[in-house]
Amino acid sequence: ELRVPSEVPTVAAAVDQLPVRGGIIHVESGYYEGVIVISKPFVKIWAAGENVVIQGQVVFRECAMGAHLKGLRIEATCPAGAVDLKGVRGKVLLERCVITNTASAALVLEGCSGDTVLQGCQVRGSRYDGLGLHKLKGESTHRGRILATDCDFEDNGYDGLYLGDPRYEVTLRSCTVRRNLRHGICVRGSQLETIDCVFEANGKEA
Repeated sequence: ELRVPSEVPTVAAAVDQLPVRGGIIHVESGYYEGVIVISKPFVKIWAAGENVVIQGQVVFRECAMGAHLKGLRIEATCPAGAVDLKGVRGKVLLERCVITNTASAALVLEGCSGDTVLQGCQVRGSRYDGLGLHKLKGESTHRGRILATDCDFEDNGYDGLYLGDPRYEVTLRSCTVRRNLRHGICVRGSQLETIDCVFEANGKEA
């Protein structure tokens, strides 16, 4: 286990210092700049304070299975997703995170296989989509699932969720999708199930 900033000054440096098998990083309250790249399995980044702000992009690579982000506020200004999953094989868990991107989308997945789980997250205030499945990248045999529970997708400049990859199954349970300028959810290929969700004040509704 590592602690930021008492043992390692930045979150990105702590990720780099973890062994190849991963580990736990406890982050005290504060603002942490820079891009975080997770390219090893079982990396867990947990907020140890009430106001942990990552001012930069978080990128998950193919080997990032078992990753777990908890209690982080991720504020990016970048042309890709603030949280960007590229070809990840295996489960990734985002728990009680706030994600925004003033230059592009908040959360983008490309060519992943396995489960991406969002629990109690707020995906909001981004210039484009809150969550985007845009491109058919990765192998055609890859199949991914997104499971979002008790999440808010709100105040995004395009769609709350854009679901354009037919290899994905998306399930929303007890989520709120509101005040997105275009659609609450735009489905163009992905399989979608909604359970006990609220849709309100979207530009074109869901």
